[in-house]
Amino acid sequence: MIYTALAVEQKTNERNKKRSKEKDDTNNGSLREIGDEALVWKLSSAKAGHGVQQLRDNNLDTFWQSDGVAPHTITVLFNCKIKIERVDLFTKYQLDESYTPKEIVIYAYTGFYEKQIVSSQTLHEPNGWVQCKLSAHHRQGDENECLKTNRLEICIMSSHQNGRDTHVRQIKIYSPKTDQNVISSSCGATCGNNKKTNSLDLHDFGTINFLQFDSLR
Repeated sequence: MIYTALAVEQKTNERNKKRSKEKDDTNNGSLREIGDEALVWKLSSAKAGHGVQQLRDNNLDTFWQSDGVAPHTITVLFNCKIKIERVDLFTKYQLDESYTPKEIVIYAYTGFYEKQIVSSQTLHEPNGWVQCKLSAHHRQGDENECLKTNRLEICIMSSHQNGRDTHVRQIKIYSPKTDQNVISSSCGATCGNNKKTNSLDLHDFGTINFLQFDSLR
């Protein structure tokens, strides 16, 4: 029994090391994962127990399962415009088969309603991380510039074998690490300026101009 327990523990440790390696191989160190900084993660549909939490729990054995008609969408909303280098999705055709995404299209919003395709891929029985490099939208001017937006829409247009629903095991969103401080300060500055503009200084009510209206005659 002792040897059996040790063998199970050893296999578990080896499996965890393998998973960690799979995660680390998707990032060369120049990027940082910003999915946890999003204000909202919204799914077009989901089976009970297979929603956003399973999509973001760093566990490759869990997954989001849609429950509706394609396209199946994942909408990610940030507090302010932020630079986004790429989106990575983990898929496993060996297990998911007809649930595996086949055609993936990613939109970036350039306005409240206007959106533009910034990445499009057709997959063939993928196993592992799929990297979706994002291009700048037309309003940015420079095509070589990193995409900057506050809203992404990741669309699974179709699945393998004409499957109705889809499985996505994990999603990671990466931003240039060098822009971390710039992004944080710009978002903070924006919020700070809005707060200053919208707030009222109570000391202003003690001025002569205000005191002349302190009573009705």
